[in-house]
Amino acid sequence: IHDELGQQLTALKLDISWMILKMGYADAVIQEKILSMEKMISICLKTVKKLATELHPALLDKLGIIEAIKWQSIEFEKKTGIKIELDLPAELTGLTSKISIALFRIYQESLTNITRHSGAANAYCLLKKNNNELHFVIRDDGNGFDIAIIEKKQSLGLLGMKERTVMIGGRYEVTSEPGRGTKISVILPLNEMHV
Repeated sequence: IHDELGQQLTALKLDISWMILKMGYADAVIQEKILSMEKMISICLKTVKKLATELHPALLDKLGIIEAIKWQSIEFEKKTGIKIELDLPAELTGLTSKISIALFRIYQESLTNITRHSGAANAYCLLKKNNNELHFVIRDDGNGFDIAIIEKKQSLGLLGMKERTVMIGGRYEVTSEPGRGTKISVILPLNEMHV
């Protein structure tokens, strides 16, 4: 995303900068419009960089899933004021890149849902190995919902998390009740295929 779109937007920005230099005594309305376009392209470049980072932070590749979850949690708390209690191992090595990315995106989508729908004040994230399984749980103390109603609506966020879980060979469960918060669970059997 960042490379291709970033290059195209940078080329546009250079063209507009060239136009600004060449416009001389052009009509004030035209000058204002061109300067406005240059500002908008700068904003777009920042947005593309932010989106690329949020989709796949370099931290995930460099330091692993634990540090990426910590980073995302700090960013989430800053933006929303919702506190997250983390229950993470000191380290978790050996996961494939595919699994780490899937778990990270599930975490991001869970946090997005908490922000948009839950009305929660607190959230909780657990990631741990338990015998031959990896357990990943995200829970909130928010409004909750009637699962039957949401399943009929086919929420894209929940479907996306379920699909990501299935793609890495795991089980996905969502439990919720009105007034009792929501819990997302991913259970992944660990074997030679996953590490």
